[in-house]
Amino acid sequence: MNYLMVVGFVFKAAMDDLSLKWENIKSEIIGYDVIFKDVPEEWAQFEFILASIGLDLLAVYNLYSKEQAIEIHEQVLTLVGQMDEIGENSSTAVHDYYLVASDAVSNAESPLEYVASFLCHRLDLAEDIGPIALTGIMAGITQLAGKWRWIVQNFTVSA
Repeated sequence: MNYLMVVGFVFKAAMDDLSLKWENIKSEIIGYDVIFKDVPEEWAQFEFILASIGLDLLAVYNLYSKEQAIEIHEQVLTLVGQMDEIGENSSTAVHDYYLVASDAVSNAESPLEYVASFLCHRLDLAEDIGPIALTGIMAGITQLAGKWRWIVQNFTVSA
């Protein structure tokens, strides 16, 4: 399986059954209707997908050689960048989420918590989101992430 196919698989896995996943995500976030009242639902969904992809890039560097991880990372950004109308901004967002997660690891902090906080910042959510709501946001991000280990276990990935 080549890098482009693998990246496509990860995107498809994140977006399959998105309406069902989205209902689960909303149910995880206590006070969702209040916290996200000023955010269009489509924007929130899309931002959760970008956050999960950026967070997932951490796994790539743990599961593949450095050269392979860099190539996969570049393929992810390229694929996201090719999206109609919002590609360049989305590619930058995925990379920013990755950098936030990477900084958290460097600081011996939770990358998921950092990514969830950054998602709140990007969506201009109120700064007084409590730990319970933030935990729900973190759970929501993880529902869309986490396919890389399965890929490593089931496929040989090459250029």
